[in-house]
Amino acid sequence: ITNGFTEVQNKKIINSKINKYFHSIIDSETVGVKKPNIKIFDYALKISDSKPINCLMIGDNLEADILGAINAGFHAIHFNNNNENTHKHCAIINDLKSLTKFL
Repeated sequence: ITNGFTEVQNKKIINSKINKYFHSIIDSETVGVKKPNIKIFDYALKISDSKPINCLMIGDNLEADILGAINAGFHAIHFNNNNENTHKHCAIINDLKSLTKFL
């Protein structure tokens, strides 16, 4: 789930060579709302035929990614590369290698 434009996000995913890891990419341009609006999370659930309890949001923005995901019932991990204040909403990591502890 991204607050970006479809074409730009698709180019980023392809150029990063991580597109093989995704079945679908949900962007705010397609849905018509941005995170943390619950509609974008609900859309992602519908497209993926998933339940919130089975979903994990890894995001770098506390308000949009983390609180948006938690309000939608998702699990969350805060990739705190923006040096935001610490919090107790979810696990916080400072580098992507730390994700291996959770996946």
